[in-house]
Amino acid sequence: MATGSLPNRRSKVGGRTLRASRPRSLRVFVTLATVASACALVGVASAVSFHVGSSLERVGGTASTTEFLSHWQFVSTAPSTTPFPTPRVWSATVATPTRLARLSTTYLLNRGAFGDTGADWVFNETVGISASTELEVAFSVTYVVAGVTHSFTTTAYVETQARALVATLTFTVLWDSGAATALTVVSQTELTQVCSALGTCP
Repeated sequence: MATGSLPNRRSKVGGRTLRASRPRSLRVFVTLATVASACALVGVASAVSFHVGSSLERVGGTASTTEFLSHWQFVSTAPSTTPFPTPRVWSATVATPTRLARLSTTYLLNRGAFGDTGADWVFNETVGISASTELEVAFSVTYVVAGVTHSFTTTAYVETQARALVATLTFTVLWDSGAATALTVVSQTELTQVCSALGTCP
């Protein structure tokens, strides 16, 4: 399975540039892949702090580090509200990953309700990604509601399409906080790894 390179990229959250780290050397990357039990590291989204209000009008980012591979790319993160109808939820079971659609679309990380506040992650899947390959995507969010700190963690499992892509697809993945109240996301992380086989992940 081709893992691609780790290009130096930038993304923006709330108008502030999030600088990607310099590409790691091949030696470092191979070491990471070995530690991950032969599962290639394909994306690490860094901590970003922002406020989510009822109108979602404010978002401010901090300098952060993001690593990319060539065919599964973290693009951005931002405040969100759960739309209607509510999107399909990504699988949390390694043996039954969610098959990614052949059209750009939106998913949920967890069960949600229309109008709830939260955050989203945007990914690009590009031509050349391996078909029928499972990805393990771990998310962690620390947030504050009415002065009380909460945390949310989950691991989702998705499978790439059975046929080769002919164009880049964009997937937006929403986290639903479970309430329509204002909240502040203190930090969030995302880590994606390629599984060694369907149903066999780190």
